[in-house]
Amino acid sequence: KAHNLLLCGYYGNDKADKKKLEELKQPTNAAISLAGEPTLYPEIDELIGEFNHRGFSTFLVSNGQYYKKLENLTNEPTQTYLSLDAPNSKIYKSLCNPQINDGWDNLNKSLNILNGFSNNTAIRITMVKGKNMTSPEDYAKLIEIADPTYVEVKAYMCVGSSRERLTLDNMPTYNEVKDFASKIGSYCGRKVTDGSEVSRVVLLTKE
Repeated sequence: KAHNLLLCGYYGNDKADKKKLEELKQPTNAAISLAGEPTLYPEIDELIGEFNHRGFSTFLVSNGQYYKKLENLTNEPTQTYLSLDAPNSKIYKSLCNPQINDGWDNLNKSLNILNGFSNNTAIRITMVKGKNMTSPEDYAKLIEIADPTYVEVKAYMCVGSSRERLTLDNMPTYNEVKDFASKIGSYCGRKVTDGSEVSRVVLLTKE
């Protein structure tokens, strides 16, 4: 209902495509990715189940801190994303600044759980130049634990509150992202199969 309320203003715009507006009234995909951790929502399992019941595809994005929620999902998303932004505990603590002591252990437990999902899974790595673009072999080892369907390697973008601690110099170029992703892939039997230069993102899949 809230989604359709947002569309109401377009009906008064003569330039709006009326056919597309009607299609928009019946969405078919739910990207469950809050500005935090969606698995904190107590009824996340039931929410995914309801979306599945209504014929939606569902994308769940997690930072892997609440591994028990992932482990106990009875309604599996169409695709589950796990953010992996460091190759080791030292860089993880420095870059991600976790507010809990066992953040790295929780992430590793989630990687193991992801391996058991039957639907598509993805590891998403945000590259921050000068911070975490090192040790590709360690990223590869973690990827092998989760054995995801896809690995998405993308550039950090200097926007929002991140500008308070990072700068434009921390944004790698598309070629830098692509080159580092290729190094990761060489250690875990994956190769770059797609990419978007304007978005500075590449996709790794199994060879």
